[in-house]
Amino acid sequence: MNFIFEYIRIIKPYFGRMKRRDGRGRIQVIEKNFQDEHEWRYIPKLDPNELPLMLIEEDDINAEKLNHIYTDSVPLTTKGVLNFGVEDVRYIFVDTAQNREKLIKFIRGKRRGKRLSPMEKDILISKIMVYDELKEDW
Repeated sequence: MNFIFEYIRIIKPYFGRMKRRDGRGRIQVIEKNFQDEHEWRYIPKLDPNELPLMLIEEDDINAEKLNHIYTDSVPLTTKGVLNFGVEDVRYIFVDTAQNREKLIKFIRGKRRGKRLSPMEKDILISKIMVYDELKEDW
């Protein structure tokens, strides 16, 4: 059981379906190549006793539902939260100047969770690097 738990924690599908809101707020199901995200993942070493027990009946196997149960429970565990601050971020890479503008608006916007001071937001914004511009300098 421990092997299966460890394996499930680190896998991610390369391709699949994903729910996404369109410009009008309607939910659409789209086909997605998850490898395109090029994301880094933090996978904490968790105590299985802190996570919910998964009881699955034959007719009720839903990978997305099970994934949400585990994902939602990770922040409630003692080792599940990755704590870092603005000072820990060295660079933020985006592909285009247009995406830099979107990211700046996002950083400056009001968001849930820990609030950043205006100075912390400015520091984050100063760390944004645009790949297209760096590529031209080579």
